[in-house]
Amino acid sequence: MAQVTDTEILQRLDKITSMVEHLDGSVQELKLETRTFQAKTDERFNSIDQRFNGLTQQISGLDKSLNKRVDSFEQRSNGQETRFWGLVAILATALLGILGKVVFFPVDKL
Repeated sequence: MAQVTDTEILQRLDKITSMVEHLDGSVQELKLETRTFQAKTDERFNSIDQRFNGLTQQISGLDKSLNKRVDSFEQRSNGQETRFWGLVAILATALLGILGKVVFFPVDKL
């Protein structure tokens, strides 16, 4: 068995120390990269959230506009229906008037 000298032990300790320091530096770099990644991810989520809120507002505006148009269409439809039934009532009254004249005032007896 070979004897290990103090110098070799110190050299090995120096190597281990340098490896630990290198690992510590790598861990610090990894922590920094993780923080950067988290910041970028948060920024992207905030951007997506803002766009989603904008789209929600646009959809809400379109819904209100559509409701106004539907209400306007219903009002016009009601107006058209009223005019149609008014015309039917006028034609029925005219027909009853003509029938009444023919029945009560025949042309042959003049």
